Amino acid sequence: MATNQELYNERLNRVQTVIDLGTPDRVPIVPKTNFLPGTAYGIPTYATLSDVHNIIPGLRQYLREFQPD
Repeated sequence: MATNQELYNERLNRVQTVIDLGTPDRVPIVPKTNFLPGTAYGIPTYATLSDVHNIIPGLRQYLREFQPD
């Protein structure tokens, strides 16, 4: 299993390849999710709007599950 640093370097290389107009191993994406990390993991929108720190647990789960570049 790859370490966090190895995964980071892999993603960084993928994005840099695209910036250099090369062909990456897959298309890097960073989706605009708005309130998805909160609402998909049970955090009400009002709680997110009242204090942005409330979304952190949902955002961590989202990042683990989807692993965007």
